[in-house]
Amino acid sequence: MSHMDDRMAHAFTVDVEDWYHGGPDDMPLMDGMSRLANGLDRLLDLLQEHKAKATFFWLGVAARDNPALLRKVVAQGHELGCHGHRHRHVHRMSPAAFQADITQATDTLAQIAGVRPSGYRAPYFSLSLDTLWAFSILQEAGMAYDSSVFPHRQGPRAIQPLHGGPQWVKTASGRIAELPMSSCPWGLASIPACGGAYFRAYPYALTRRNLRWLEARGHFANFYIHPWELDPGHPRLPSTWRQALIHNHGMGSVNDKLRRLMRDFRFTTLGDQLDRLLADGNALPRLTLRGDPMDPATRNIPQPQR
Repeated sequence: MSHMDDRMAHAFTVDVEDWYHGGPDDMPLMDGMSRLANGLDRLLDLLQEHKAKATFFWLGVAARDNPALLRKVVAQGHELGCHGHRHRHVHRMSPAAFQADITQATDTLAQIAGVRPSGYRAPYFSLSLDTLWAFSILQEAGMAYDSSVFPHRQGPRAIQPLHGGPQWVKTASGRIAELPMSSCPWGLASIPACGGAYFRAYPYALTRRNLRWLEARGHFANFYIHPWELDPGHPRLPSTWRQALIHNHGMGSVNDKLRRLMRDFRFTTLGDQLDRLLADGNALPRLTLRGDPMDPATRNIPQPQR
């Protein structure tokens, strides 16, 4: 099917966490609770069937508890990314705590996989205007890119770039690429393009329309999924009705939608997308924020006060 190779490639990303990693840290865990392999093996089989590569953002604790799965992902040629050590909101951490979390996660991943992660995605996409110092810590940790900014998400402290698409973040110690999540216009508003709860909630036709819209403008989609979304039989955490609705809605449709997505589009890793942009001589814009809280003297992201 040589015509498939001519299609524009989008980015396929996986936030690797088990069904209980969004729960409290003191949640008692018992043998047999992990179901990570259920969804992850289905994803790997699907990617292999369609000759696609993906970026897997691993939690350190998920890798520690499932080392053979991590090695399997890397052995199949997928890109290794970091999702932090534990599934915690970054905006609830101090710079020192965040640095310790990143160090523990990257060391764990490297020790098991034999390679270090190329990029980072925050749990809950929880970088905010109050945690811009995180970019410096990620750059110092050797990350080539971050993929935590989610334009048009609600909240007064959410990071809202003035421009969409890949951008450079300038820190005092060097620069790091930001590969944000994708959005598309919908009437007078903008909506998330694809992935996660949006992929489950949207009719597949809307997801396909959003990716076609991005393709027509030469932009790749940054698609994301979790292994537990392919495992509708997993136990449920105690939650509010709103959290339960977001977590559970559309779970039964994911496997079928993913098969259609993989037939309709071509996918690769975020690292490949960044390499392609730079090899083509694309000058990425510098990240500029609404309200622009960056240092006015240097135009740098503020340094962390450790």
